[in-house]
Amino acid sequence: MAKICSRGMNRFQVYSVNGDVRLCSWMRDMHLGNLIDNTVEELYNNEAAKRIKNRLLAQDYSMCIVDSCPYLANNSLAEELIDYDPEQRFPKRLALAFETTCNYACTGCTYHSKLHGKDMEQIERNYEIIEERLREVLPHVTYISANGCGELFASKHILKLLSEWNPDVGIENTEVSLESNGSMFDEKHWKQIENLGKANLSVSITVMSFDEDIYRYLSGTKLPISQIENNLRFIKGLREKNIINHLELCTVVQEQNFREMPRFARRCIEEFGADSVRLRPFVAWGAKEEDIEWFANVRNPRHPMYNDYKRVMSDPIFKHPAVDDWSGEMDSVDSTYSPLQMSKAENKMLSYFWKNSDNFLGKIRSMTPGENGKVAVYGVTDLAKSIVDKIDSTQGFQLEYMIDRDCKDWYYGEKRIWRHIHLKEQDKGLLVIVAQIKRKEQIVSFLKSEGYENVVTIDELVEDYELINELNEILG
Repeated sequence: MAKICSRGMNRFQVYSVNGDVRLCSWMRDMHLGNLIDNTVEELYNNEAAKRIKNRLLAQDYSMCIVDSCPYLANNSLAEELIDYDPEQRFPKRLALAFETTCNYACTGCTYHSKLHGKDMEQIERNYEIIEERLREVLPHVTYISANGCGELFASKHILKLLSEWNPDVGIENTEVSLESNGSMFDEKHWKQIENLGKANLSVSITVMSFDEDIYRYLSGTKLPISQIENNLRFIKGLREKNIINHLELCTVVQEQNFREMPRFARRCIEEFGADSVRLRPFVAWGAKEEDIEWFANVRNPRHPMYNDYKRVMSDPIFKHPAVDDWSGEMDSVDSTYSPLQMSKAENKMLSYFWKNSDNFLGKIRSMTPGENGKVAVYGVTDLAKSIVDKIDSTQGFQLEYMIDRDCKDWYYGEKRIWRHIHLKEQDKGLLVIVAQIKRKEQIVSFLKSEGYENVVTIDELVEDYELINELNEILG
């Protein structure tokens, strides 16, 4: 029987106030639609879901984010594969994360800003529809997780659904996984959902640091660390009574806190009774300026503190069976140069292009077959836009579209930007110009995996060897 990743088959996450739904949050091509306009069954079986499942069935993980997925990072995906059931109509695992309400403003998180400027009355109407849709499937669900996109105990609608949950198989035959920042996880708040103590209950608490200043900075809070420590002692008590069956304490390893990781892991195990300690690698989600996020990613071999990071992470505590390093001791996949270095290189290339655009276009034209050479441009950088503008004003070219799987826009002028490529047979002959210097090798590999056979990077069009040497010097 065919095998598929369990997260792509069974998981169903509602992750926004609009009822947006995805299967796995660790992949780029993940959006299925929303619960405002569709039922759970419709979304779970729509064309987007089929495309994702078919890709995973083919063992194609090119759209998966390795820095986010511990199974790929640790080469343990085989343990997550399950038998594929084409007749399965509903997801078996429900992830409730549609309330982005939080009492923190973590430096690496974008969720705390998603409600700013929103129509709160409309959002409340959305919540009512989402709850109605979810209640249709809640009796059939045997696993629930909540809440990775906000603070659980600040999410009144999710707490309500959890407190009322009455599964057909009986709550004692279900699994529940709760995520919290721990700041509100005390006896008073726990009583709202203490019914979940009858399930096989796992609890994950994320603490960015036990150092007061670092904790407050990374969490964006004025709360004292002593409040978290007291709540962790209360949670430890629930674990000792077997009300909680598994306790996981977590953090996100980054430049500001990596030095304390050995002490952090020991406190979690010895003082707070953690069954496991999850060390999650930092991933840039666009919450801060690019240079700040780049500096936070200390796993990048080009980071100035990378060697210190490797030395700290060689501590014997990280071999403890309770410590779960999600990075798999791998360097960051996104091992890019600093934004300042990239900006210097890109500006050099942009200046060269405008001085030598006719030569550029001549080389591009020689690579494109037919009377009107069909081309696509990858990237929405200043350089990419300049190339698009020049091609548009030059005869003998036909620009089909732009491509950028991470772009937040859909159009540049009248030019369509494809975030996720849905390859058409006739597109295989297109010349794709990669107009990005950053991660160009990864982009070329991605494009070729999608079937684009004719791919050229922007530096391959440069005839000035002094510039190439200068770029290599800038980029180290």
